[in-house]
Amino acid sequence: MYYGFTVENNKEDTVVIKPKLPAKVRHKEYKRQMLETLYGEVPREFTFAGNYNEDKEENDRLLEYMRIMLYNESLNILQEYYRKVKTLPNPNKKWRLPPITISNELLLLKELRILAEDSLKKYPQTYEEDVELLKEREKLTFNQRNCIIYRMGEKKVNSVNVE
Repeated sequence: MYYGFTVENNKEDTVVIKPKLPAKVRHKEYKRQMLETLYGEVPREFTFAGNYNEDKEENDRLLEYMRIMLYNESLNILQEYYRKVKTLPNPNKKWRLPPITISNELLLLKELRILAEDSLKKYPQTYEEDVELLKEREKLTFNQRNCIIYRMGEKKVNSVNVE
């Protein structure tokens, strides 16, 4: 919505996700230092794109960040993982961190789903209600229409993360 208008069914719709370190988590300070070294400030906001493809580095960064943030197993494995990560080129360049463990990856997907569900609960209307509102275009101002389309895009991206 940077240009003063929105596009319906925009494949480039995004949502902002700000994952936080859980209150009770193992290796919290080690993870905080690791995340700050790799990604800057903690917690950090990520712009998650609904049209996930190979060019969406920010999506990859979010998943990498959450892998580290949620990891709750052996400190030795986390330290070894970090040693490997530090040998990679500059984090601003294209590279991806692999999953740490299968159980951690499942936890990441569950947490991403929870974040998306929580985001969807903040809207006063459902996606379907927004569709109905748009059908009455003559009753909407230009800005109202844009706002409805914009939030529909956010809801669509969050819905993909819930599924």
